[in-house]
Parts: sequence; structure tokens; C-alpha cells
Amino acid sequence: MIAIKTQTNLSHAKSYFREHLATGEYYQNDGATPGIWAGKGAAMLGLNGTVKEKDFLKLCAGQKPDGSKLTQRINTLREGNEPNRRIFFDWTICPPKSVSIAALVNNDARIKDAHARAIATATAELEQFSAARVRSKSELLNGKDRETGNLCIV
Repeated sequence: MIAIKTQTNLSHAKSYFREHLATGEYYQNDGATPGIWAGKGAAMLGLNGTVKEKDFLKLCAGQKPDGSKLTQRINTLREGNEPNRRIFFDWTICPPKSVSIAALVNNDARIKDAHARAIATATAELEQFSAARVRSKSELLNGKDRETGNLCIV
């Protein structure tokens, strides 16, 4: 199952990192397994290996790992308290409960490996359809989506 939640609150990014990315692996019983960078977007930004909190938070703030500007929009508010931009999309890919139980109870590495391969395949497919909204009046595509074909995946 794939569940998607849009994250729009920059102040929640730090707690999100500590709660979800620093603890990681669903199957892990004896300790935390940190998040790992994946995707063409991460590679383009020089992000690889273990996800560091400072790099994750810079991306959430619209900055590249070196601190330079990554996005046009910053975390401002629209009328009222409505956020002006999406910080990130939280895509959670979970196997059916019966598969998780079979992997855990039997400690079956084949099931865990099959799930890891399925996630890699799904994220590679998803990345092909990634796009960004163009927000520049001087560009022909203003107000439309431009396919990027890259994502920063954790």
C-alpha cells in the first residue's frame, strides 16, 4: 500500500526527521537504522548515504545542501494561516500486514529483500513522472508543470 501525505509546516520538519528518518527500518528490532538518500535529485545535489538532519532540513527550507537557493518560494503564509508551499510529500510504502508478519515471525530475509526490491522499483517508476510547477511570468510554461524526472528520496 502507498499512502501520501503533503507536509506544509516547516516547523514540523525537525520532529518528522527525528520521528521517522532517524529511526527508520520497520523490521529492525535491535536499534535504529537511519534513512538513506536515493533518487536522481539526491544524486544531482550530491546527497548520498545516510540522511543527515541538517541536509534534510535545508531541503525542507528550500535550500541546497550548500545553503544556496533551491526553490523560489519560501515558507510564507497565504491569507489566514494557510501555508504558501508544500515542504515535501511523505510517501509511505507498506507491505500487507500478512507479509510483514511472515517476514518478522519467520525472520525470512527473502521477504525483506523482495520488499526492498519492490520499493526500489516503485520509486524508480514514480520518479519518471515527477514534475515541478513553473512559477515565472517570463517562462512560457508559467503556471504549468514541467517534468523533471528526478526526486530526492529517503
